[in-house]
Amino acid sequence: MERRALVGLASAAILSSASVVKAQPQRPPLRIVVPYGPGGSTDAIARVLAASLAPKLRRTVIVENRGGAGGLIGVRFVQSAPPDGNVLLFTPPGYITLTMVNRAAGYDPVKDFEPVALVGSSPLFLMVHKDIPATTVQEFIAFAKSQPDGINVANAGMGSVGHIAAMLFEHQTGVKLTHVAYRGTAEAGLALISGVVKMQINSTTLATNEAMRNGTIRFLAVIAESRSSLAPEVPVIGDVFRGAGAEPWYGFLGPPGLPAGFVQEMDVALRAALEESEVQGSFAAGAIQTTFRPAAEMQAVVRSSTEFWRRAFRELNIAPQ
Repeated sequence: MERRALVGLASAAILSSASVVKAQPQRPPLRIVVPYGPGGSTDAIARVLAASLAPKLRRTVIVENRGGAGGLIGVRFVQSAPPDGNVLLFTPPGYITLTMVNRAAGYDPVKDFEPVALVGSSPLFLMVHKDIPATTVQEFIAFAKSQPDGINVANAGMGSVGHIAAMLFEHQTGVKLTHVAYRGTAEAGLALISGVVKMQINSTTLATNEAMRNGTIRFLAVIAESRSSLAPEVPVIGDVFRGAGAEPWYGFLGPPGLPAGFVQEMDVALRAALEESEVQGSFAAGAIQTTFRPAAEMQAVVRSSTEFWRRAFRELNIAPQ
């Protein structure tokens, strides 16, 4: 998922494929591996946090972009790294779904990585253009079923979380959807705002939030178990769609066997970072909630996310290629 607002905030920190934040040289650098190229939301958040972490950890913090193969190159790099607290993966749940679409992934998202902390989340919303005569999910389903050609739905790329969630919605509700892929969350949102497509299930952005406020689009529901602070007036989707486990999140993981002292040090530093107004502002600019979960709680999130996506892929009869 990509957000232009966050990209702008982080662009000054990008130095070729790595961003270096100076700190005391006594300790080896902490290398934060982002398994995607520079410029996306994952990369931008990592750089904002790196700038905050360096003085707290008293060491140089480097963000390394190791993109390629849908994220597999960066993920496998961290999987094979020594568990010495010098290399971490910063990722959304894409590293989980990757194992379900790529037969060559070669790792277990639960067993082969040790969670350090979850720092943010960005729930999915069911959004429709104002031309759709519906103000509730039930009304939308009824309208969509009345359309012989179905409804065009935007996604941030084939295989993205929003794309699979929309496929699940289509499968569970019986509506007919035509899936249209765009290059990231921002482009998909603009397509909805312009009316080129009439629906999307995706994370919100500054643009879609503004479009909701001015009436260009409607948020019919948040696909979560509780309302979101990003749009607290939007109701949860309820039993009509079993998709609450699809909520994207952002977190740090490392190879199994990380030193307990290092994990605790990261816990303290990240808690402090998320309290800073600059970090909170950067997250808000990308429509991402600061949501801290320590290692043990993140482990539970990883397990539940993995179980959710495995069920989803089985339900849709999607096999790894």
